[in-house]
Amino acid sequence: MKALTLKLKMDLAQRVDCSPLTPDKLAGKDVADIAAMELVSGRLTLPVDQLFDISGDDVNDIRFENSSAKLDHIGHAMTHGRITIEGDAGAYLGQFMTGGNIEITGNTFIYTGCEMKGGQIKINGNAGDFVGAARSGYKNGMTGGIIIVTGNTGARTGDHMRRGMIL
Repeated sequence: MKALTLKLKMDLAQRVDCSPLTPDKLAGKDVADIAAMELVSGRLTLPVDQLFDISGDDVNDIRFENSSAKLDHIGHAMTHGRITIEGDAGAYLGQFMTGGNIEITGNTFIYTGCEMKGGQIKINGNAGDFVGAARSGYKNGMTGGIIIVTGNTGARTGDHMRRGMIL
C-alpha cells in the first residue's frame, strides 16, 4: 500500500475545512469514496477531487502536498495513523488529537494542537499564536501529547495548558 496523497491543485480563495481527512474518518473508504467527499470552503462545499489530485490508497498514512495556510483543521480529533504535510497548514492543526503523528515541513497558523490530548505534532518551521492552548472561553488547553517546533511560536503558547510537552 502507498500513502494516500492529496496534492493541492490550485491557490485557494477561501479557507477549507479538512477535518474529514483523517485516518479515523477515512477508514474503510476507497479512493472513489474519498474523491466524492465534500469539504466546506467558505459558503460552498466542494468535492475532494476538485481541490486535490489523489493517489495512493493507505488511509493510515495521509500526505498533503503543495499544502496551503488556508487548509484548516488538518488532523482534527485524530486517534491514530500518520499525516505528513509538505508546505504550510492553516488554523487548528491537530485540534482534539488523542493519538497518531503529524509532521509538517512548513509553518502553521493559530491554535496548533489546541486542546490536544495525545499523539505528536512536529513542525519544521514556525507556529502561530496559541500553540497547545485553550480556545477562547474554554478552561483547558493541551492535556497530553507532544508538540515539537523547530522554529518560533507566536503569543500565548501553552496558554491554559495542563499536561503534555511543547518543545
